[in-house]
Amino acid sequence: MEREREENKKGFSNTGFTLIHKGFIDNWTKIIGTGPTMLYFQLLSYCYGHKKHAWPSVGTLDGSY
Repeated sequence: MEREREENKKGFSNTGFTLIHKGFIDNWTKIIGTGPTMLYFQLLSYCYGHKKHAWPSVGTLDGSY
């Protein structure tokens, strides 16, 4: 979380939009359910700029940060 804040201070924006492939929504939501799908979308939202991975805390993911 602290590293995220540092990167945000460097000018990276974590606001905007996240591209999600329609095939994922159409196919995988039926298989894994809406809860895991929403978690995947939330994790994708942390991969902005040139980031390819994210390690948010459980508190960040459940909104109690």
